[in-house]
Amino acid sequence: MKRLSLGLRFRSQRAERNKLPFGIPANIRLAQISGVSVIDRAVTFAPDDWHNIERFRPRILVGHAGSLKRLSEQVHRGILNLDSVNHAVFVLTTCGESPLSDTLRVLLWQSFGVPVYEVVVAGDGTLLATDCEAEEGWHLQPGVHARLIGRELHFEMPGVRALCTGLAAVINSEPCACGRSTFRINGMERLRGPAAVQGLAATA
Repeated sequence: MKRLSLGLRFRSQRAERNKLPFGIPANIRLAQISGVSVIDRAVTFAPDDWHNIERFRPRILVGHAGSLKRLSEQVHRGILNLDSVNHAVFVLTTCGESPLSDTLRVLLWQSFGVPVYEVVVAGDGTLLATDCEAEEGWHLQPGVHARLIGRELHFEMPGVRALCTGLAAVINSEPCACGRSTFRINGMERLRGPAAVQGLAATA
């Protein structure tokens, strides 16, 4: 019974961490085009199945930066019509990857005409942090902690080894304009040299 209760508690903690803090109504259709499933009710589409996204008519898109960029190129060329996307685009950044660039953020906004939010995930799809709606950095998900070792940002969760990011950052505990109370991460920069290599290796 103890093992069962621990398992249920772990699943409950993960479910809480994987709740997107953006108040998405239950009836909104989400299409995820790459990566490990992050949001349980998102319908996933492999690259060779992208032609079916148009028929699905999603209001939210979820995927890694490169995949979303390729999808936006198909929209620009008139191959796909995704005018149904009218709520948001969530860009998945796996821990250890470089943060979403301003250039790509603007490109995706121009392609789909909706807010673009970065979502930081572990390799298994667990949410670690999400963009602040007030554009004040990344907010940590409930149950996720962060600390700096040297200059490098690490994410920590109960029962899981620390995840190296290969990023320098600032951990900010001040109240945020968006109203969310969790700590947030600001000033993310890719570290150079051995620390960056170690961070990438730890999240592989």
